[in-house]
Amino acid sequence: MTIQRLVCVGLLVAFWALPVAAQDASGTWNASIKTPQGDLPLVIELAVNGKTLTGTFSNHFMPKIPIQDGTVAGNKLSFTLMLASVTLAYEGVLDGDTLTLTCKVTEQGDTNDGQSLGGVLASAGVLTATRKR
Repeated sequence: MTIQRLVCVGLLVAFWALPVAAQDASGTWNASIKTPQGDLPLVIELAVNGKTLTGTFSNHFMPKIPIQDGTVAGNKLSFTLMLASVTLAYEGVLDGDTLTLTCKVTEQGDTNDGQSLGGVLASAGVLTATRKR
């Protein structure tokens, strides 16, 4: 009887953990940033290998920018992007086909006053992306 209970408990734990383990950020994601000049569409391409996250950000007029220092832990991920003198540090949560990213912007020699590249990107704050099917 004790072995049967252990097997049942083990199976319940495995099935309970399955949805979290099954989530994978790999793929193409569509998002946009609201700017004073209008929405800026983005394409985010991500790949996961173990706990390492790689990929790019791009759009129709911007070349692919590689993400750096990408990590994954369960449904949470983090990475940075470098744009000229601007560092974008993202932390995100994956929920099925929705990826919510919070961005911290650091710009050398500027206060992110809204007029510079860093200021415009900082105004986005939270970025929500949907998986492209």
